[in-house]
Amino acid sequence: MRNFLTTFLLLLSIQLLAQAEQKVPSKISKVTVFTRGAQITRTASPAINAGKTVLVFTDISPRIDKQSIQVKGEGEFTILSVSHKINYLKQQAISDEIAALVKRQAELNDQMNFTNSIINVYRSEQTLIEKNQNIGGANIGVTAENLKAVADFQRARLTEIFTKLLELNKTVADISKEQILVTAQLQSISNKAEKPTAEIHVTVSSKTAITGSFELSYYVLDAGWFANYDLRVESITKPVEISYKANVYQTSG
Repeated sequence: MRNFLTTFLLLLSIQLLAQAEQKVPSKISKVTVFTRGAQITRTASPAINAGKTVLVFTDISPRIDKQSIQVKGEGEFTILSVSHKINYLKQQAISDEIAALVKRQAELNDQMNFTNSIINVYRSEQTLIEKNQNIGGANIGVTAENLKAVADFQRARLTEIFTKLLELNKTVADISKEQILVTAQLQSISNKAEKPTAEIHVTVSSKTAITGSFELSYYVLDAGWFANYDLRVESITKPVEISYKANVYQTSG
């Protein structure tokens, strides 16, 4: 009985080792976008060990339609089974995008602070000019020539200040608009970061160690396109030129 149990455990260990999982990265080689949904094609060329191996194709959209999964393989091996799993422990990799947005957010904050500081400088100068209207003392007269020179200076300088303040206020408005967009994008990505990824598990069997070639195709939701038209008319005597465009969108992860 002991020898039988030992043999059974040994065979079980060998079987488990023979079906070891192997993570396989893949690249998207083709996408066909429909009005609702998209067909994704991925390719990979993993090394396959002798025996049974479970190839785990990672970083797949969680919005995949598992009934649409198709796997093609080329090489001296046999595909035994194909399955689909959701990996809740691995979230979508978007850290680079978040880092870029956080950096841009900091740059916009610096630009806003600098622009507001310059605005304060011009406003202080404006206040200083407006308050110093008395160009002579109580007992000192002012010639018409001096009065005109001071008036010309104040008018010219205040005009420059008002013009510059208009430009700076427009800059502040533009920065504020971009800040709103960046903040909204960060919030959107943060929500997306909580989504898991999917995996496609392909069990293969090979007599020898080889390098296989795989093509995976599947359908994903949360993608599509809608039509948009541009009309151009050079003159009323010429035909209307119509441009037909497709606006593609996707939030499939």
